[in-house]
Amino acid sequence: MVDLHILYYGAYEKPILYFLRDVMKSAYADQGIFLDIGANTGQHSIFMSRYAKEIHAFEPWDPVLRRFRRMVKENHIENIVIHPYGLGDENSKKPFFKPPDNNLATGSFVEGFMANNSYENELEIQIGDDALKRARVSSVSIIKMDIEGFEKPALKGLHQTLERNRPIVEFELNIDPKRPVSIKSKNELAALFPEKYEFLVFSEKEDLSTGAYFLEVSDGILRFDRVQQHNVVAYPIEKKIHIPVTGPRP
Repeated sequence: MVDLHILYYGAYEKPILYFLRDVMKSAYADQGIFLDIGANTGQHSIFMSRYAKEIHAFEPWDPVLRRFRRMVKENHIENIVIHPYGLGDENSKKPFFKPPDNNLATGSFVEGFMANNSYENELEIQIGDDALKRARVSSVSIIKMDIEGFEKPALKGLHQTLERNRPIVEFELNIDPKRPVSIKSKNELAALFPEKYEFLVFSEKEDLSTGAYFLEVSDGILRFDRVQQHNVVAYPIEKKIHIPVTGPRP
């Protein structure tokens, strides 16, 4: 799916890429540190390498890691640091369920996340706060997270980072009331972030060809009583002025 989107539209999730670029320019003047959690083959990291001072990318699955590393090397990119593990709320190894060969973007630590995923083996996860401390990452500006249903453990493991740095977070939110690891309510979602964070949702009006994006308030859109998937932006209210609700900016 990623490669098909790149073929047809020039990029995968182009509206999200442009949003991340616009926020980095506006809030951090291209000098912020960007975390790519669930980096897959590295498209978001490679794109953001032109707009961030430093990138730390986290990806546990070796088949996509090999491609990611090759692309970084072939493009002579020097500001991406690749960490070959996932992030969660414990330091351990967990069963990983690989995607089918025709869609490498849906591998997950959540059993049954996709019906056609299959058990691979146990892969490493680390508590995000601990991993960043070991990597000597002193500040975080923007986080992108796309980890196929494992959002809650990863956000729990980043509690100290969120409290200390108050970054802007763009993440895929996967809601399933029957799945234990899923976020179950608006209050539970809010509790994963520090005080005075607000939430926006990417609108379905986005244009994959041009990269146009439209963000809407989450009230009335996010429902936790049914299976849903949304791209969400969480931001501290003091940075609201830097959050474009439409774009891309010139």
